[in-house]
Amino acid sequence: MMNGDTGKWRHLCIDMQRMFAEDTPWHVPWLEPVSANIFAAAERLADHTIFTRFLPPRKAGDMPGRWRDYL
Repeated sequence: MMNGDTGKWRHLCIDMQRMFAEDTPWHVPWLEPVSANIFAAAERLADHTIFTRFLPPRKAGDMPGRWRDYL
């Protein structure tokens, strides 16, 4: 697909956060070597790449649903 026949496919990058690459309890050792490939694909076909990120509410009460369990 990288040969120009892009069709309707999309490159999804779900919740890529530095905390997974840095020395944190959430560190995953494979993220740093894999990141180069992710960024190369995103750069080459930026119009087909979608980055998402998780944004928690400032207060649990600000959001409906499961967040209320954290009050």
